[in-house]
Amino acid sequence: MSGKGQWRSTGGTIDSFYNPSTESGRPLKESVIPDYIRDAIRPHRKVSFETICMKDSGDLTLGDRQKMLKAVIVTKTSHIVITQGTTSMHKTAEFLIKK
Repeated sequence: MSGKGQWRSTGGTIDSFYNPSTESGRPLKESVIPDYIRDAIRPHRKVSFETICMKDSGDLTLGDRQKMLKAVIVTKTSHIVITQGTTSMHKTAEFLIKK
């Protein structure tokens, strides 16, 4: 396994424009995570980024979760982070654990 880190984004609040007056978010078109990690965190290892989808986690589908699973299966590293919102995080965790 490689020492390279991998980030896979699926949207959620971290990648959304949040409107406090309505307490709702609208996913951005592109993830803010790559720029933040590269510019603010500046990791000591090489990191790759891929966007799986940009959705509110309540809108994630079985197909989206299958894409997340594939990202884990095909990776050649033990360092992978998949971001998603908290609304359905438990459903994604259960899906990944069962597979």
